Amino acid sequence: MPPPPTRQHAFPLLKWPELCQCLKDLGMQELGVPCSEDALKNPTPVFIEAIFRQFVAMLMNDPCDPEAPLTFKENDARDESIEHAELHQASLPKAKFVEKWTQLMLMAGVDTFSALDELTHPTEKRLRVQLSAVVNYGRYHDSQVQKWEAINQRIDELKAEKQGHEDEHQRLVTEVQAHRALVEQEAPAAAALQATNVALEEKVAELYTQQGRLIDQKEELKDAKARDEAAAAELRMRKADAEKERDALKAQVVPDPTRAKQELAALREQVEKEKENVRALDAERSRDALKLRESERAEEGVDAVLGAQAACEEEVKRTREVVKKTAALVEREQAEQSAAMDTDYQIKTVENQIANTQKRMAALDAQHAKELQASAIRAQFWRNSAQFF
Repeated sequence: MPPPPTRQHAFPLLKWPELCQCLKDLGMQELGVPCSEDALKNPTPVFIEAIFRQFVAMLMNDPCDPEAPLTFKENDARDESIEHAELHQASLPKAKFVEKWTQLMLMAGVDTFSALDELTHPTEKRLRVQLSAVVNYGRYHDSQVQKWEAINQRIDELKAEKQGHEDEHQRLVTEVQAHRALVEQEAPAAAALQATNVALEEKVAELYTQQGRLIDQKEELKDAKARDEAAAAELRMRKADAEKERDALKAQVVPDPTRAKQELAALREQVEKEKENVRALDAERSRDALKLRESERAEEGVDAVLGAQAACEEEVKRTREVVKKTAALVEREQAEQSAAMDTDYQIKTVENQIANTQKRMAALDAQHAKELQASAIRAQFWRNSAQFF
């Protein structure tokens, strides 16, 4: 009868030196597990249990500590219905370890595994197959875990960045709302200032017109005053000439007393007329001075109105600056909304990548399960063939 064909595994069989080095790299030696070739080639049940307890703890996140306190799912250990609960302190943790160990072997691709055989009569050949399967599964597990952790880390970073953008967006929205409320609150005052500014502009225009008329009147009065001063100066010169001529005539001739009296009376009348003319000129000059002072006071009023207009223009400028700042905040809010939308798009892209990765991993798991099923069918076929022959 020909020997049965060599079983093909879905994973490579590692050599003993490679297995020893892998165990050392995993820190088995520091945990008290011997990692020499002699220990691996001559396994004992205690050695087998110790080494695979470490693999179960590392790859399945379950230490299966035999010293851990016993817990029951359905009945508490203190219940009177459980007799001799202390006897279960050793059996149930070991049964749990055997269950996890069997699951690990099935996930690693060893479908012919029997925990009872390994705990009673381990062999070098089976140990090599099991260690090769577990090391291969561990490498695959580590590679996928690193990718998964990297993707999760990127997702956490994007979520934190998104949260920061949302906080900044909320802060800007609050500021914009506050500025809008301030603008709305100051809108009546701004409208009142605008109306006041319009009224003041009209009043200033009217005052400018009045100022122009007053300036024209002032120039006319100045001209009239100059003419009056020239006429008064001419009259004073004529009076002085007349007095000189009178003195000269008095010195040259002896006048007729009656005629002299008449001439003197005429001269007196003329002098009185000239005095009246001078007094009229003085009164007109006083009126012109009053008009000049009134025009100066009007100019002072125009200056005060111009100052008020300048203050109103400054207030309008400040209002316009507030409006500009509000517009800038609105633009910044729009930019933050665009950045938040970009971040959401990146998160959706990463989530799609995660979903595609999960789909690929599910496909790989299904393929792996099919290969395991096919391997189990072939093993059963060879077992039946061996029994038949």
